[in-house]
Amino acid sequence: MDPHEPEPGSRVLRMTAAVAIALLLAVASAMPAVAADLPAYRVERILSGYDQPLFVTSDGSPLRLFVVEQTGRIRVATRATEASPWQRSGVFLDLRSRITGSFIGRGLLGLAFHPAYATNGLFYVFYTRKHNLPDKNGDIVIAEFRRSTDLRADPASRRVVRVIPHPTEYHFGGWMGFGPDGYLYVSTGDAAKVALRLSQDLRSLLGKLLRLDPTDPPGRARHSIPGDNPYVGRPGYDLIWASGLRNPWRASFDRATGDL
Repeated sequence: MDPHEPEPGSRVLRMTAAVAIALLLAVASAMPAVAADLPAYRVERILSGYDQPLFVTSDGSPLRLFVVEQTGRIRVATRATEASPWQRSGVFLDLRSRITGSFIGRGLLGLAFHPAYATNGLFYVFYTRKHNLPDKNGDIVIAEFRRSTDLRADPASRRVVRVIPHPTEYHFGGWMGFGPDGYLYVSTGDAAKVALRLSQDLRSLLGKLLRLDPTDPPGRARHSIPGDNPYVGRPGYDLIWASGLRNPWRASFDRATGDL
């Protein structure tokens, strides 16, 4: 063998690298050119000073924003007009006495205002429940509250809509939002119990996207289940809308198409 000839493995690696580069160049040449007239974007800080903020939303008013802090508070920010700067305006709701610690994925995780919030004053929160057990786990709680004023909620108005047992301190999910159909969608994590396959188990509400009507409970129930949910009348929880999810953290509905 010629001592100046590279080892066979080296030739293979060089050939593989050459092929990869050729493919990348081919893909790049086939991609459309970036339009020169794309709008410019910039980042502007409008609010600061929050404790582990993880979600911001509106109640429908262009003059109010609500910032969810994982540590247990919902803070409200306001502005006088749509051209005015935002100002922090205090605490809308304080749930610190009810939640587990905000370590990893636990704490106050989600907030959704009812589509008719302007008239009924209802909104919903997703948090991990504080309890007296010695472990660090926390069950998922979906709860309803009412506003007292535009800038304050009534903490005494709490109504528990659903409690979902959760066996670990990991993977809670945490998103909730109302769809264009008027129903509340809630995401749950799989508790990081891969071996249990909870996300695939239709007898578990973990690792799922749930769909419910929290404002129309039949009898003594705390919510109702839409009749067109996919597992109604089939084995599994009727509450399930989609399964097989690991830790669905955030989602949204396209305002133009209604797509999730």
